[in-house]
Amino acid sequence: MKTKTMPDDFADSFFNEAVQNVLETMRESHSDNANDRTEQLAFPMTAFFVTDTLASTCSRHQRATKFLWCYGCEPDFCARLLTVLTDYYQHREKLTVGEMLAENVNAERSRQTSDRRVEKVNGAWKFVHKVKSKRPIIWDAIAAGLNKELKRLKGHTVKGDTLRSSIFDNEIKRRRKILQKWDDNITAWGRMQTS
Repeated sequence: MKTKTMPDDFADSFFNEAVQNVLETMRESHSDNANDRTEQLAFPMTAFFVTDTLASTCSRHQRATKFLWCYGCEPDFCARLLTVLTDYYQHREKLTVGEMLAENVNAERSRQTSDRRVEKVNGAWKFVHKVKSKRPIIWDAIAAGLNKELKRLKGHTVKGDTLRSSIFDNEIKRRRKILQKWDDNITAWGRMQTS
């Protein structure tokens, strides 16, 4: 059986509803100038990545410097983004089962990959990985790990088959829809990263 994969490899927090609500406020560009438009479209992605890194690790000086640059450009936006990303990382009980499942699947997949970079693939900017090994995802093992957390945080468990056939499929569709909505911004951000 072929294992389905999550779309691209953005941080799981990118797909969180509260994070999307904040990011959405900066998704559009209203400039007619091509350079300004690219910068405006790329900014929410830049702000997301540096803020997500800051909220999830709170360690490196360079990350804080990048966040401060974004904060200097759009302080209200960055403050709201930092708030929702901090909430995402500090309050796991608020995550949906789909979000928790996606994190577990992505953690398993990341153990199989290395050499992450941004590349243009078939006309779209994507994270590309060099695969160390291709092992199929063992749904019962993921379900066992996830169910310990679900039982503790939400008081119930889910069967491995339900995770694979229903919850995971719905989460993949939801994430693909979000990425499609953000395509112009991701493309602009990719251009800014390579220029």
